[in-house]
Amino acid sequence: MIMKYKAIPFDADGLIIHSPRFSERLQKEYGITWETLKPFFQGPFQECKIGKADLKNELAKTMGAWDWKDSVDALLAFWFQGDVVDEEIKNLVSTLRQDGVRCYLATNQEEYRERYLENELRLNEIFNGFFVSARLGYLKNDPRFFEEVMANLNEASINTKSMIREREEILFVDHDKENIDAAEVMELSTHTFQDIQTFKNFLKK
Repeated sequence: MIMKYKAIPFDADGLIIHSPRFSERLQKEYGITWETLKPFFQGPFQECKIGKADLKNELAKTMGAWDWKDSVDALLAFWFQGDVVDEEIKNLVSTLRQDGVRCYLATNQEEYRERYLENELRLNEIFNGFFVSARLGYLKNDPRFFEEVMANLNEASINTKSMIREREEILFVDHDKENIDAAEVMELSTHTFQDIQTFKNFLKK
């Protein structure tokens, strides 16, 4: 297939990765209410996702209020367990890369789960690289995230045969409208992901 896109950054959670929501599992398995969890997830965790706070340090300050009896590392292990890579998407990414399209993960993550996705789930073997909010300093609903993406892609393309000359040659795939809107502000091509067959049909256009 001859592709008009030279680079495709993909969303992670809900697209590449399927997993039960951590906060819902804490509520279900440990009886920790959302009202107890909300101050952390709406506060310090947001700083962790843009690299301004360390998740382990913030959990150590917080987990006493959750009545968590085990270690921070045990809490992270519980958090990350259950992540599953979508095999259909994985195979599609492999095919796209064989066709010369560079494929990346573009995700809002703090550093520990990023390492888990890269090394334990071995996503570093599936994608050309990673664009992660904790590294770039911005979430995906901020156009500055995509400024950093473009800067990195332009630098990488110097050493490849697929030089990116137009912003429309970058296709951002996500299911969140806010993230799609931010990418469109920077004039990237976008696709709002619904299911893999719809996406495959989109690529054929």
